[in-house]
Amino acid sequence: MSPSRCFLFFCLFFILGIFLSSFLEIGLEFLLVVVIAGLILVSVFWKYKKAVIFGFCLLFSVLGIWRHQLALSLAEKSSLSGFIGEAVNLTAYICQEPLKGEKTTRLVLETEKIGGVGAKAKILATVPRYPDFKYGQKLVLSGRLEKPSGNESFDYEKYLAKDGIYATMNFPDILAFKEHPESLYGKILSFKEKLREGIYENVPPPQGPILGAIVLGDKEKISDEWNQKLSLSGIRHITAISGMNFVLLAGFLTAMGLSLGLGRGQIFYFVLAVLVFYLVLTGLESSSLRAVIMAFLFLLAQKVGRLSSGGRAVVFAASLMLFMNPLLLKWDVGFQLSFLAVLGMIYLAPFFRKLLGFLPDFRFFPLASLLGTTLSAQVFTLPVLLSNFEYVSLTSPFSNLLIAPVVAPVMILGICLALLGLFAKTFAWILSLPCYLLMAFITANAEFFSQPIFWQYLSLPRLLILFFCLALIASIFFYWKKRQQF
Repeated sequence: MSPSRCFLFFCLFFILGIFLSSFLEIGLEFLLVVVIAGLILVSVFWKYKKAVIFGFCLLFSVLGIWRHQLALSLAEKSSLSGFIGEAVNLTAYICQEPLKGEKTTRLVLETEKIGGVGAKAKILATVPRYPDFKYGQKLVLSGRLEKPSGNESFDYEKYLAKDGIYATMNFPDILAFKEHPESLYGKILSFKEKLREGIYENVPPPQGPILGAIVLGDKEKISDEWNQKLSLSGIRHITAISGMNFVLLAGFLTAMGLSLGLGRGQIFYFVLAVLVFYLVLTGLESSSLRAVIMAFLFLLAQKVGRLSSGGRAVVFAASLMLFMNPLLLKWDVGFQLSFLAVLGMIYLAPFFRKLLGFLPDFRFFPLASLLGTTLSAQVFTLPVLLSNFEYVSLTSPFSNLLIAPVVAPVMILGICLALLGLFAKTFAWILSLPCYLLMAFITANAEFFSQPIFWQYLSLPRLLILFFCLALIASIFFYWKKRQQF
């Protein structure tokens, strides 16, 4: 077994350890047994290479379990733990872009002082929609710090902990606030705010808010009604900034570049530049950065012509991200979609492209290639979609096939519309027509496939559904790889 393949197995077992610790209670006694078994295999059976590799795999799985449990213990021992449930005065500054809804704004605050005592931690404060708050503003607040509360089906505390947020504050009294000199990141967010105007002024709801979510990640502006319809129809994932959307965009631009006669090297750098520009437009969010990294690895694998190596690079990148923040694996749907979608596109896309070879590939619209790429991503992301939502769309593959060809064009047109809204409002108004028509097609799809006959409530345990889907995907993958050998 080659060193690169051994390293791949080590990374996979590290991820497996985090996965097991995310869903199961694992005691110290069990970890000691696994560590001892791993050490025995590595030392006593040193002459047997497979036994040694398996021993190291066991040790890496223990490393994953330990890293996840360490992250949970750090969350429980945060500097805010002694203030939970108390009314406090605190000084903090807005450390992320404010999440503005219709009636409220959610602020992620980095505290400087709590009750006159220096303390650095993150809290999530819900405040009225007005006045408008901006990144970097310093606030003095008075209110009660609460422990994030969820329900039986959703652990809101751990969901926020993945972002380093360990307490909430609902409608505190804002005693004072002052402006800070605008930083470079603040200027980027101000630019993003202006881009929003180009979309929301030219595309009416519900199409406008959904377009804003696809292009800029503004999920807060989508109404509860349309969030439900998108979920029931199985296409809500298009509103999440994930590697899936970024790779679809990259695939569309690559196909267009090839149609124009550009070389693969030129296309690679052009698409990479577009992805980095898009990353800046979305405000350099961490979810966007992870998605761009996944898309970059996919592009790099295509450029060098070694997709299998690209798959290993994706697994290594995911392992590194999870080592830094192991809570992402269970609580960040965008990360899950990015990781699985890119793996699906690397390993299953050739199969689906061959299966759909009878479809035409137009000069500037590679239909078979786009559908094959989308289907491969859909198969691998199926466990995420089923385990994160209470309802499953029975027609999700079909509804996703219908909208697959328009996702990348919508992203490109949405970016152009937002930019034209800044400099040429007349041209922005003209471009808003094709944007509206494509978005109307997506919303009509969601409206039709969200009818009760097309979805089913999930009554089985989510972990059981997850394992079943993973087993099904593994079976399809190994069957396809076996067929390729003959």
